[in-house]
Amino acid sequence: MSRSRQDASCPRMKGRGQPSLGRMWKGAALPPLSVPYAAPSHSGTGPSRILVSSTRISCRSTRRSSRSDPGPITTFTPEDIGENLVGSYLRYVEGCDLVVHNTFLAEKQGEIDVLGITLQPERQVIFAEVTTHILGMSYGDHDKTVRKLRDKIKRATDFADETFPDEPKRYEIWSPVVHEGKLTAALEELAREYSEVDLDVLFVVNQLYAERVQALIDHARRNSKATSDPAYRLLQVLTRVRGTVRF
Repeated sequence: MSRSRQDASCPRMKGRGQPSLGRMWKGAALPPLSVPYAAPSHSGTGPSRILVSSTRISCRSTRRSSRSDPGPITTFTPEDIGENLVGSYLRYVEGCDLVVHNTFLAEKQGEIDVLGITLQPERQVIFAEVTTHILGMSYGDHDKTVRKLRDKIKRATDFADETFPDEPKRYEIWSPVVHEGKLTAALEELAREYSEVDLDVLFVVNQLYAERVQALIDHARRNSKATSDPAYRLLQVLTRVRGTVRF
């Protein structure tokens, strides 16, 4: 689908007398469609739109260049490369039919970093929060970091329960580096705590993160088709370099 395409007819979303994305997607044949979502209040943008196809979702926002010029200017918000890596994994390895980056929450502060939806053979919605702190996951001290993770999961579960009430859901926290010790023990305790209330929460960190990246590398090595995912495209290039590469 062309990114420059505008769709004047637009299904409306929940929260403003509009059906939710979850209910709108349920049982749909996935024709191209355009749906609005809320831009962050601090961004200075107008209503944003998500272009949906069976294989790709692109987010774009529209803004006015000046009060005297009411014409919209279409811009694209590039996602963090770590988030794109996770989105690529969900698309190519998990086989998600729909992948959305940076879903801003209309009524609350924050966003869902990556949202992956599988429609067949079984429906599932994956909510991924991505923390690409290459020197080690940290939001300050230990207690602040754990509290931040709890907040991220709470925000995702609230959004999921409202938007996808009937679909199976999984929540993932991705981080390439989590220092072994107090923090990894806290993540294990959080995972046990959530499992006791039947909440499917997975911490994709350290070795599991590496294994998933390796699975994506293996996929990129086999697949030479063009892609608009920069992280995946980089892996396609690196796995085809003629010569010796050292990291």
